[in-house]
Amino acid sequence: MHATAPLEAHDLLHFIDASPTPYHAVAEVARRLEGAGFVRWNEEDAWQPDAGAKAYVVRGGGSIVAFHIGSAPPEDSGFHVIGAHTDSPNLRLKPRPDRVAEGLRVLDVATYGGVLLQFLIIAVVTHALDQDAAGEYFVVMGVIQATMYF
Repeated sequence: MHATAPLEAHDLLHFIDASPTPYHAVAEVARRLEGAGFVRWNEEDAWQPDAGAKAYVVRGGGSIVAFHIGSAPPEDSGFHVIGAHTDSPNLRLKPRPDRVAEGLRVLDVATYGGVLLQFLIIAVVTHALDQDAAGEYFVVMGVIQATMYF
């Protein structure tokens, strides 16, 4: 991109580069929200939001909801809702993807969201459970990326 392009264009390209999958998009949005003073809340907790609270909630790693509580109750001042998709065209692993074909181990995938198959960057996201020294479990996410031309 040209050096004189608007900062917003550079920022958009950075966001796209940081978001090869819905999970990465949610992580990038969360990072940006925290930079803007938002705090992550747990979906299962009872919330007692104060006026002016800025928070967000992540569900399943692939969905995010953020909100900023105003100074007046919503029934008096109203509220705004903004939504967007994080699931851009991609290939998704089928429910039972692991099989052997022609002596090779392969993963079956399905197209999602109008994939253009002339050029495709495949990002396979892996989720695994790990345990820290204190015995707490946490999710580890990795990505394997390959470029294909048709």
